[in-house]
Amino acid sequence: MVRIPQRELRNNVSDVLRRAEAGERFTITVDGRPVAELGPLARPHRLAPAAQLAQILADAPVDSGQAAELERLRGEDEESARDPWGDVSTLVDTSVFGRRGAVVRRSRARGRLGRQRR
Repeated sequence: MVRIPQRELRNNVSDVLRRAEAGERFTITVDGRPVAELGPLARPHRLAPAAQLAQILADAPVDSGQAAELERLRGEDEESARDPWGDVSTLVDTSVFGRRGAVVRRSRARGRLGRQRR
């Protein structure tokens, strides 16, 4: 393993990374003492071809018991879930916000939005 000072790594980072990508491993040193190792990844992650994925799924069918349990749990989740924005009228006082200018007039009276229109 090649020893490389931190200063050299900083000054030649592109070259060192190209060498690491090609398979070379480095020990990075600071004041002569080793502090880190740099090298290529164990194996680059690549997506499997679609045909291979289809074969894997065909060879390992879904457990019908587990599938039924997941369906049951999903149904329970949908029954208990509520849409917080579904009925906005229950969340907003429409006597204030229902009329377009009610809040604006109140804010203008406090001087926040500039001069008041008449």
